[in-house]
Amino acid sequence: MTLRISTIRSLWILISLIPFNLIAQPDIEREIISTVINSELQAELNLHHRDTIFNKRGQIKRIKGFTFSFVYMKPYTQTEHDYQPDTLFKYCKKSLYDLDRVIFEDFLVKNVSPIKLDSLKNLQFGIKPLPKEFIGDGHNPIITISRPAINELKTKAFIYYSRRWGPRSGYGAYYLLIKNSNGWVIKESTMAWIS
Repeated sequence: MTLRISTIRSLWILISLIPFNLIAQPDIEREIISTVINSELQAELNLHHRDTIFNKRGQIKRIKGFTFSFVYMKPYTQTEHDYQPDTLFKYCKKSLYDLDRVIFEDFLVKNVSPIKLDSLKNLQFGIKPLPKEFIGDGHNPIITISRPAINELKTKAFIYYSRRWGPRSGYGAYYLLIKNSNGWVIKESTMAWIS
């Protein structure tokens, strides 16, 4: 009995020594990931004009809008791997003025090990797992997103996001986010690729 109590006490002391921010980090990452997905997909919907359908008398019968019922998402975070870090930093720095080398290095380190995207919160769109060998159906986007880098104060984040509709339709970009009283918001972005 004495051994168990001392073992439990030792474990409790060990757990209490772990900094809280290490435990909470994945939740912060998932919050940032959800923000970027919601912002980008809502912007996609807002880009397309609504089609007005008239009846025979010229009255509006209905307004048909561009929409999608769900998005496909890769099950793990991922980023583009065919870049030279120094070249990528210089490229991003041209458009992301508040990007600093420390947060960029954190981005490189974090994206060596992906996290599973299974518990994203507050998404405005339904998510379906990406079927094996699937390249797109032209109707529902395929999302790829990296792990975000976060500064020490947890007020700035840097992340990669891409969206594809099919094999030759899509784009990828890097985003710099800031945290304000309403949560995370995209401050700056720069295009990585487009097809």
